[in-house]
Amino acid sequence: TYQRLVDAENKRVQEANDELYSEAQLFCEANGPQTFSGRGRLDCINQYVDERGAKPKPIDDSFYKYDFVAPRWSPDLAGFSAVAFCVFLFLLLYNLFIFIRTRHIVRLAN
Repeated sequence: TYQRLVDAENKRVQEANDELYSEAQLFCEANGPQTFSGRGRLDCINQYVDERGAKPKPIDDSFYKYDFVAPRWSPDLAGFSAVAFCVFLFLLLYNLFIFIRTRHIVRLAN
């Protein structure tokens, strides 16, 4: 929606300035400096359009920007995968602890 508003505003400004560009050419041909290359006329046209041309109105983008706070956990595939990883990690560490403890007890018994 925001991009459509910006595009519509730019189109409005372009349409308003298209007719103004023709006026600027006529004005600068009549009043501007006459040089062989036409360089002075280009500066005159740019100045005319800048002074009298339509300017794009800024569009408030605060309606189109959102700040989201990510939840700590969400019941989706990634959330359940994280829970499964934690459970399997706990089981792995528990089995490793039991294995080392049992091996230590067996060595002490021999």
